[in-house]
Amino acid sequence: MLDSLDAYFQRADIGCRATDDIATAVALAPMSTAALVLFADEFAPDAVADAFVALRRDRPETLLVVVTATPGLFRSLPSFDGRVPAVAVSKPVSGWKLLGVIRDTAEAAGVSSAR
Repeated sequence: MLDSLDAYFQRADIGCRATDDIATAVALAPMSTAALVLFADEFAPDAVADAFVALRRDRPETLLVVVTATPGLFRSLPSFDGRVPAVAVSKPVSGWKLLGVIRDTAEAAGVSSAR
């Protein structure tokens, strides 16, 4: 999925980096990262929680998009800065849908999705 998502975003002229290492995903993301898409079902719940905390601490304006078979578990994730929420998206999901979620959520929060 990572390779196809990366290819889709590249074709849409959206900068994208893909990694399957959740422990370093936030640290490796440039400060200009507009959104981090996390395929939560691929990782232990504690690792997902740690990534969320790291993202909010280190990149408070970065949108977190959680892709999961159980979106209800993630819909209540807080927005620590009060502006940029976390968004839970049900699997399966297309690159087109993810791009729409990122743009729509960033626009509603008043944050640029084109960083």
